Amino acid sequence: MSSAGPDGAIDVSPRGGEPGFVHVGEGGREVFLPDRRGNNRLDVIRNLLAGSGGIGMMFMIPGFDDVYRVNGKVTATDDPALLESFVEFGKRPSLVLRVAVTEAFLHCPKAIMRGRLWDPEARVPRDRLPTGAEMIYDQLKLGELPVTNEQIIDSYKTQL
Repeated sequence: MSSAGPDGAIDVSPRGGEPGFVHVGEGGREVFLPDRRGNNRLDVIRNLLAGSGGIGMMFMIPGFDDVYRVNGKVTATDDPALLESFVEFGKRPSLVLRVAVTEAFLHCPKAIMRGRLWDPEARVPRDRLPTGAEMIYDQLKLGELPVTNEQIIDSYKTQL
């Protein structure tokens, strides 16, 4: 998902969920998606409130090379009934984003195919790269991580 702030700065933020985590409105010209806790930066919400409200999304399905793109104008709601329809992992989202679709189309699959994104043979062994936490600690010169990457991943699973 990408959004623009009032200064024109662009933010891109990954979103995801179980199949069906995005709902299509009855007329097919709007989509609804939950805004769940992530890194607590709130960039999309800040851009929504202060920026143009323009939003772009790419939908990628594992094993499917085509990418579905949707652009539109976004608003947010905390309507209790709508929030309840998005319960996942036993938790309601903080808000639901409503996107009035201005464009929707399939994007050419060539980049996904060239990158072999879904090809198991193309996967880089995880231990060949530092973890996200290791990169942050190194960048900020914070020394050694106080926890293991496994502990961090386990904590994410309880915070979904």
